[in-house]
Amino acid sequence: MSKNLKKQDRIEQILEVGTELFIKNGYDKTSLNHIVKLSGGSLSTIYANFGNKLGLFNAIIERWTSNFSMRVCKKISNTKNITLEEFLTKFGEIYLDHILRERFLAFKRIVLREFLNENSQITKIFLDNGVKPLINILVDFFSRSDIKPIVNEIDLELLAFRFCILLEEPIIFYKEFIYKQDNFEFDKQQWIKKCVDFFLNGVNNIHKI
Repeated sequence: MSKNLKKQDRIEQILEVGTELFIKNGYDKTSLNHIVKLSGGSLSTIYANFGNKLGLFNAIIERWTSNFSMRVCKKISNTKNITLEEFLTKFGEIYLDHILRERFLAFKRIVLREFLNENSQITKIFLDNGVKPLINILVDFFSRSDIKPIVNEIDLELLAFRFCILLEEPIIFYKEFIYKQDNFEFDKQQWIKKCVDFFLNGVNNIHKI
């Protein structure tokens, strides 16, 4: 194995161990020394590649976002003739699969715990690098010359946020608080269809006002 491949494997191991420890212990109680001990890496590797613990947390979020974006591009590779309804449906499938993963939900819990900490940068990192890039995929599509007249909305980012909230709530609430995660089941395809129909109905009604 080449030196570069060994280095990349070491970085991936640090990311994996860091993910597990953040989920298990929370942000504040996770130490870089513990990550180094379990990953077989070194503090110098972490400092060189991530800067500090906050940088490592950020890299984990960015890795998930990148994976999501690649899945969207792969599933919706030819968007030239795709309709708004088709795009929203395909996006919804990938989005729900992404945000309902236990690892993502666990990191969201970390962010919520950090929300009241005025000095914490965790919430901003999660928003900027974990949420907004997903929103921007929708914004880019809404901005297309043949789609923008349909949505007829000046604030496309707000519109994208609204669609994502439609998809995830109350699903996350039920999963997290009512059915306790693993016991919650729902018809994903039927739910996405309802969300898309509701969203498009709202868009169409804008034109009637």
